[in-house]
Amino acid sequence: MALRAAHSLKAKLIYITLGVSLGVLLFSGSLIYFFESKALHSQKLQDLAIFTRAIATNSSAALLFNDKKGAEEVLSALGANPEIQRATISRPDGDLFASYLNGLSPQLTTFPLPNTDSADFYGNHAIVSQRIM
Repeated sequence: MALRAAHSLKAKLIYITLGVSLGVLLFSGSLIYFFESKALHSQKLQDLAIFTRAIATNSSAALLFNDKKGAEEVLSALGANPEIQRATISRPDGDLFASYLNGLSPQLTTFPLPNTDSADFYGNHAIVSQRIM
């Protein structure tokens, strides 16, 4: 009988150890997932900011000389990245000058565009704004 009681205590300690280990693994896995998703969002914003700066640099002459076709050709290069669903170039007064809409994506709602260079997520959409000098 004493042997059975000792075995039972040993089994209980094993189960407790396994339970605590499982809890620690789940908690650490959740933390890794959370921080990796934040890092992925940050990397996506950096990539989009690079695209935006390149588009701003390449479309400045088109905007300066009021060449809408040239600006739309610059924006059409965004078709190389299927994740980019929409891009616009606006005049300094805020009027739409040229736009790009991925043919595979539905019409998107209008998002607020800041007056400064910025990059942020609105829901599941990344919005990147870059002034064209």
